[in-house]
Amino acid sequence: MNMFLVGQAAVVGWVAVGYCAVIALFADSFDVPGWAQRASPFAHTPQVPPAHLAPAPLIAIVVVAAAAMGAGYLGLRRRDVGY
Repeated sequence: MNMFLVGQAAVVGWVAVGYCAVIALFADSFDVPGWAQRASPFAHTPQVPPAHLAPAPLIAIVVVAAAAMGAGYLGLRRRDVGY
């Protein structure tokens, strides 16, 4: 695998983490539009304590996380790490 692509994947991952952190902490201060706030996974998790727990957003987050984990595992299997 090309090391340039690995570096790009790392940059994309850190940009996503940074975006979620900025949205979670500063969305109200920066007057971020609602569609941009809803792009963060933290916008879909219920508040604690749950007054009315909706399972659909949690299931969707688990499915997306499982798909990302599976893609990462398949990508790891394709790497030549010398095992």
